[in-house]
Amino acid sequence: MSYINKYKVLTENQIQISNSHMYLRFILFLFLIFLIGCGSKKTDKKQTTAYEIKSICPVDGSCSFTSWKNKSLLITYYEGNKPSLEIVNGPNIVIQFEYKRHEVPNASDGHYSEHIYIEFAENETDLELEGKNLQNVKLLFGRFCYCKGQNGFYKITNGKLSIKKLKVDNLYELKLQFTTNEVPQIITEIKETFRL
Repeated sequence: MSYINKYKVLTENQIQISNSHMYLRFILFLFLIFLIGCGSKKTDKKQTTAYEIKSICPVDGSCSFTSWKNKSLLITYYEGNKPSLEIVNGPNIVIQFEYKRHEVPNASDGHYSEHIYIEFAENETDLELEGKNLQNVKLLFGRFCYCKGQNGFYKITNGKLSIKKLKVDNLYELKLQFTTNEVPQIITEIKETFRL
């Protein structure tokens, strides 16, 4: 074998090794991009947190419990003093409990949901409210369905609310029993433990 042929063989081997290294580098590069991409999808748990439901949820639907930190409820009134609400940035904590009945197939009026909203200050460690004082936390009950004249949000002034900060760091216990005389309701009680 001549010197030139040996050189050619070495060069081809080097090219194969070099191509293997480039291939490995490319795979490593893709892996790093994947890791960086996954890391950028983190949610800010201090802002919004959803919880597994501990309250009794009707079997014909699903329930969810969510808390927002650094938020407030902006309540406006329309149609004869009926409230509507929006969650906006603010200094407090907003809690939402939602019940959604499973939709009735092939029915134009097959949807039904109830929403309960509460706003309280983060430094509240032992809150006990009853009756009209429930409006100190802007307690609202929302009912949404194909039910003329019985839709929208309603102030709750009949019931009892307890929010206690437990000894475990940032863990709260919420207990609420309430009724409204303005519209029919399914959810009348909530018992949840949540962390901020």
